[in-house]
Amino acid sequence: ANGVQPKLGKTATGSPCLRAFKSAAAGPKPHAAGVVVVGNELLNGKVHDTNAHHLCGELHARGIVVKCVEVVPDDVEAIARCVGGMAIRCDFVFTSGGLGPTHDDKTMAGIAAAFNVGLVEDKRLYAMLASAGAKRGARGS
Repeated sequence: ANGVQPKLGKTATGSPCLRAFKSAAAGPKPHAAGVVVVGNELLNGKVHDTNAHHLCGELHARGIVVKCVEVVPDDVEAIARCVGGMAIRCDFVFTSGGLGPTHDDKTMAGIAAAFNVGLVEDKRLYAMLASAGAKRGARGS
């Protein structure tokens, strides 16, 4: 009440109350995502990736910040390393490519290895997917 303005030095700006106020005023932190694109055919230039581009646009439209996109070969260790690293840095990790009834399908094994878990076949889900695939004319193993 004496007309003197308080000095805003290190003590005032560094106080826990002011930091909490600034954090609350900034609003909630947006979710972060990472995208892992799997496939030797992408790395050798035989196939042009459009999935990551599309996914990044869809995520951005929903307010999710894409922090990184990485392309890895069809290799269990490479997939595990990439997915595991992104899982530490991101709220969500999306994968594209590499999933399919081909000899080089290593994506599921790589993701399982990233989290040190095994793969389990869900017979009901398998039957449902096989039925849907049969209706579309797909062949699986």
